[in-house]
Amino acid sequence: MAQHSVLRLLTRVPYLALAALFIPLLIRVAPQADATATLAPFSAAMPMVRRGGAPQADATATLVQTTEAWWDAQWSHRLKLSFDNSAQAENLIDFPVLVVLDSQRIDYNKVQSEGQDLRFVDAGTAPGTPALAHEIEKWDPGGTSYIWVKVPQINRSSSTDYIYVYFGNATAVNAQNPSATWSAGFAAVWHLRENPAGPAPQVRDSAANGNNGTVQGSMRSTDLVPGLSAGAYRFDGATANDDCVSVPSADSLNPPNALTLEAWVKPDAINNARDRYVVAKDKAYFLDATRTFQNSPHFYLNIAGAWQNIGSTPLPPGWSYLAGTYDASEKVMRLYVNGVQSSSRTLSGLSSYTVNQNTNILRIGRLWHTLDGVLDEVRMSAVKRSAHWIAAQYKSMTNTFVTYAPAEAYQPSATATNATTAIPTTPIPTTPTPGVTSVATGTPTPAPPTATASATPPATVTPTPTPTPTPTPTSTLTPTSTPTPTNDLADALLLYNGPNTYADYGFEKVARFYGLKVAAIDLAVTTLTDARLRDERDAYYRLVYIDGANLDKSLDSNETQALKNAVVNGGAHLLVTNLRVGGSAVLNALTNGEISGSASVVDTSKDLTITNAAPEITRQLTGIVVKHSTDPYDHQLLVASPAPHTQVLVWATADNGSQYPLFARYVDGAGCMLVVSNHTDAYLHTNLLNENYYVVRSSGYFSQQWFSQLVPLMMAVAYAGGEEAWHTHHQYANFTLDDPKLLQSAFDYAGILQQTEAHNFHFTLALIPSTTGQRDASVLVERLRSNLT
Repeated sequence: MAQHSVLRLLTRVPYLALAALFIPLLIRVAPQADATATLAPFSAAMPMVRRGGAPQADATATLVQTTEAWWDAQWSHRLKLSFDNSAQAENLIDFPVLVVLDSQRIDYNKVQSEGQDLRFVDAGTAPGTPALAHEIEKWDPGGTSYIWVKVPQINRSSSTDYIYVYFGNATAVNAQNPSATWSAGFAAVWHLRENPAGPAPQVRDSAANGNNGTVQGSMRSTDLVPGLSAGAYRFDGATANDDCVSVPSADSLNPPNALTLEAWVKPDAINNARDRYVVAKDKAYFLDATRTFQNSPHFYLNIAGAWQNIGSTPLPPGWSYLAGTYDASEKVMRLYVNGVQSSSRTLSGLSSYTVNQNTNILRIGRLWHTLDGVLDEVRMSAVKRSAHWIAAQYKSMTNTFVTYAPAEAYQPSATATNATTAIPTTPIPTTPTPGVTSVATGTPTPAPPTATASATPPATVTPTPTPTPTPTPTSTLTPTSTPTPTNDLADALLLYNGPNTYADYGFEKVARFYGLKVAAIDLAVTTLTDARLRDERDAYYRLVYIDGANLDKSLDSNETQALKNAVVNGGAHLLVTNLRVGGSAVLNALTNGEISGSASVVDTSKDLTITNAAPEITRQLTGIVVKHSTDPYDHQLLVASPAPHTQVLVWATADNGSQYPLFARYVDGAGCMLVVSNHTDAYLHTNLLNENYYVVRSSGYFSQQWFSQLVPLMMAVAYAGGEEAWHTHHQYANFTLDDPKLLQSAFDYAGILQQTEAHNFHFTLALIPSTTGQRDASVLVERLRSNLT
């Protein structure tokens, strides 16, 4: 059965419906190999559950195995991606390929929740060689995912060149590197995937120059529509000065000698009395879908003080890929439509052949008039792209360039060259890091056992190939002994200073609620180094937490730099809460001045407004208004403007409509920094975190107003914990069965359980009576299967 099907035990009522939506107390049904797990109230000792995404049926129906060397044995699966460059008589160098994955091509169950373990590796790459740069534009385990990967070379006139995508490593950190993916001459790459109604600047440049754009006019969140790859923007064409994306002038947007403009456009209307601009910089260059009285796309350059242009035939219905290129040394302008050169013009008789440079802003979707239609994948390059490059890009973005082979599974015994690093079957003794203790036990990590002849590391043993037994399916869940885990690494690291604060306890409680194992370092006695930000496998902790009050109190410049490096280069997520009023030098340094601290706000009535700008974090509460604490004194984050790397995810909204930020994410590298201005309730220290929240605060229980203080913290922990936060992604609605003895004749209990397993929804048995003699999870499952009384 699916590992993430669960039984949930409700111990008390009433409970607040909103809290039940967000933080259900889940007790899992163990998979068949783990059938003896028991139902018990949540505690720090509760076993962790490693979750996958929604189950998929087809992606691994056929597994193949080759003798080509396996890049890294910690990744369990790979796909071979072959490229059809047979029609192009040119080697494509540092070429960004669009990889489109769905349940027919990849088993989402074997990939981390946001694709963090994806690694792209070139053909013939030696084990241990760094993977290729890639960017995930959209990851959707329930649908279609879009990833861009930079391939160093795709051979000309070839349909056999290939790379691999590796996946299936639950401990791998996010290795995306958008700026490296788009480093081959790109001045700017705008995917147009962001919410146009989100905090400015809404539109992010994936290339290294940071040419981020701000939405202008009357665009709303509904103007983010499906595109060629993930999202696209719809422009209404209503007025001369309405919808567009505005990008400030920059040297990178002023290439004098060579440039390429690209975009996918889908006009909603052709009006020969109006220009429909795609991307434009006044008195420099522009690309449009239609020109006045000509109904056809055009490419314009301002050279020697005058506009030079070429046009094409009218666009066909639907989506079209436009590209305009120019090189001053050739003096040739070219316009391409759907990968084919439509027109060209050789310039002559001019006093200069360089493109005019100026400080005018660049606009997407408008110059003098606004586009009436949809745009996607707008790009600018400071080089002239060749006809072969543009033709291959068209094939790539129409999903006809890549062939996807069946998945391969790693099998160490298949061949001697198949693995570079054997996965150990027993724990490897490690030397404990000084100052690191387990929060669950409060005791130092025990010293490693003395090595003996019988404890030779597995890497020195040559395995003997044996036939793989064919598993015999069973219709019932047979209890077996619980296997000994091969690894029990901590998922999160708590940085504290002397006595724990209420914020420390709040983080521990929330982290454990999500199934995370927490390690801790006392900064009062231990210096924070790069090594101490890594776990026993020498990988950075995915989640690092520190109370905001301890930032400047505990960290010097070297420790701050080590922490920043772990986030920016190592992919760790840093969570900071409970900021004191005033500026923080450390926080200012960590976020390059974009988030500097907090300020006091006095407002007696306010609600939480949760954006949908980052659905991977906010999706569980997006669109729900949460009543905020009635405490008149509150803290707001001090967020600089503009802050190109910061997204505000939760705002406090007063009755008068004024808003101030409470929770923000800063991203400038592999990981991110999640900053929450407020503290968690002190009562969380002494009370169990569950779904019982009373409307009136009394006797140590939480009220709705105090629950609101946990919302940003819980979103941050659920996001940063990733797959280790084992019940954060509810793919289906929860089903509650209030029939403790399973006697209702109208229910097909076995059928209900079958649907639970097939569709990954959560199953609650309400109020199991204390007289029930057997509380073992496997027995309860058997009751459901057979409807025993």
